[in-house]
Amino acid sequence: MRTWMVMTLLVAAGCKKATPPAGAGSGSAVTGAAATGSATVGSGSGSAGSAAPACDLAGTYRVRYQADGTDGYWLRFKVDGTPAKAVLDSPAQLLKLAPGPIDTAADLASCTLTLTANNAQVGDLKIVLAVDPKTAAVKGELTRTNIKQNSDSPSRLTGVRERTPGPIAAADACIAPGVYTLALDRKHAWKNTDAEDTRPCKNVVQDNVRPVTLRVEWLGDILTIDTVTDSAPWTELTYASEDVTRGAACDVELTLNYDAIEIETKLHFASGTFTGTATHAKAQVVEENGESESIWDCETSNLPLTARRIASP
Repeated sequence: MRTWMVMTLLVAAGCKKATPPAGAGSGSAVTGAAATGSATVGSGSGSAGSAAPACDLAGTYRVRYQADGTDGYWLRFKVDGTPAKAVLDSPAQLLKLAPGPIDTAADLASCTLTLTANNAQVGDLKIVLAVDPKTAAVKGELTRTNIKQNSDSPSRLTGVRERTPGPIAAADACIAPGVYTLALDRKHAWKNTDAEDTRPCKNVVQDNVRPVTLRVEWLGDILTIDTVTDSAPWTELTYASEDVTRGAACDVELTLNYDAIEIETKLHFASGTFTGTATHAKAQVVEENGESESIWDCETSNLPLTARRIASP
């Protein structure tokens, strides 16, 4: 039986993102072209002289957290009501939090939210988030009593609180937020990495590589790209890994490790979609022969990619 697997496939939960250098944002994130930020989030305090309170915690939150020693996982929730209550939009898998309400305490004097939970995976979980009333930027700290790495607790959180999506800076407007499906050319030729090895590399894509679904979004002035499930609510795949580098305006270099392939791509965004090429792709073939295995590597270059936007943010 022949199967395909990624040369450097990250199969353990907690291997989604590489920890970024200080100030670079989380994992699959890179700062936008505009120095002052490519997205403006809704103000928390209203205009000067408004009767609105100095702190209003209601809105949609997108926050990135660390788990299992790795940064860049998502916590997504909405806050509404009096007193304020938080409801998770999607699962935070590595915290074992399901969609739905979470215990919430709001402090308008300090403009903070405290979310608490308890489960076997994280033990006693406490997330304290401070919202800047002027910019709606969110910063905070996560603590838990069950950890896998010392850096899991306490750990920092960063994100935004929005009421409506903010405008994107003109230099970054070509990169439209949304969910995209990325497909590899199924007819492109692959070859064995060892020129003297005659074992075949035909049908790498046809046999095993499915289209990959990507969520592209701005977190303040940071561009993030994540591999997600192929249907709503587009849950992030914790075993996938993405690295993003911005080039010229509208150009992105993206390296993906997912399911059955590792690819290095150059993408150009325009008109709500993107085109591109995998400059290099590599897979490993494992053929089982009874109790033994035969293993060889396949690779290709200049692999055409096609993409289409299938959902709004």
